[in-house]
Amino acid sequence: MNFIQILCAQFPVDLAPNEISDPFIYQVEQDNEFLLTLTASTNTNWSLQDSESATLVVAVDGDWDNYNQDIVLYAGNTNHEYHVSLGSLTAGEHSIEFKFNYNKSSIGADTIHIESANIIDMSSINIDSDVLLHSPILYGRDLLSWNESTHTDIPLALFYQINEIGNNKKITYSMIFSNEDSRVGLGLADLMFSYGRTTDIEWMYEVTLDENGDIISEIFQGPSHTTTNFNGNKIGRHPILKNATLNCNFTDTGISDYKFQLMPYWNIELNPREWIMDAWPWTYRLMGEELINEDRYEQEANPATVEMSDVRNYVYISYNGISYGENDNLALSISFF
Repeated sequence: MNFIQILCAQFPVDLAPNEISDPFIYQVEQDNEFLLTLTASTNTNWSLQDSESATLVVAVDGDWDNYNQDIVLYAGNTNHEYHVSLGSLTAGEHSIEFKFNYNKSSIGADTIHIESANIIDMSSINIDSDVLLHSPILYGRDLLSWNESTHTDIPLALFYQINEIGNNKKITYSMIFSNEDSRVGLGLADLMFSYGRTTDIEWMYEVTLDENGDIISEIFQGPSHTTTNFNGNKIGRHPILKNATLNCNFTDTGISDYKFQLMPYWNIELNPREWIMDAWPWTYRLMGEELINEDRYEQEANPATVEMSDVRNYVYISYNGISYGENDNLALSISFF
């Protein structure tokens, strides 16, 4: 990707609770969609109750009433890249500000370190422009508490798949969540034996475009995994959804105190959904940390029991196979984290 650094001399920046950064000024040459890659860290740890994360609120051109989005910094005290969409910006000078919103953070958070911020012009990267134009905006869930996005079932990665249907194009967006709270009562071992993970991966929104880029149909995954016509609001072409159930299904009505605009970073193509987790292995780390936070491991690791110990104690094997006549070729990959 080609990056446009925002006044790099002003980085790094450290923010105290409720402190707002100085505005960063950048020049947009022509109307377009823009992305943001933010590298940041905090004094938090996703596995520690009441100290899981800090929330950074992003405002464009000083508009705090209709703020751009929340970036929940879940990765702790090591610098981590957060890839998000800023939406459409018109030609001219713009500013971006970051606020450490303590009220929307875990109570143990007391510092945010921003190492760098990069604005990315959509036209400068090798991604189908329709994918970026129609990527969904997601409001966080608020069923268990108004601020549950600070410590549970956080959206980690947005990915997509494109299918050509004659002259039409179907784009399907899916999200990886750090966990699924509706499965808390289920045996952890059953989940790991069945899926090899305890993250939740759900398709969100699907849009079909004709050859002129006009929408033919748009659907989303509603509660109880129902395929539902989208009739909700949009910002530009971006549909607005909300995480509405404990198993991370969606609705096209309502908002919450946490607004996410993740960048659709990966094209899954023909790979299994877990391929994204292998490409970004830190997702396994967040998965494991949430299980520690929820106290779901056996007290002492014992390989003779069916109960699960820390998921980092295991070897992960993925495989695929192709048949050639009477012969089967089986490919195995082994990973640790």
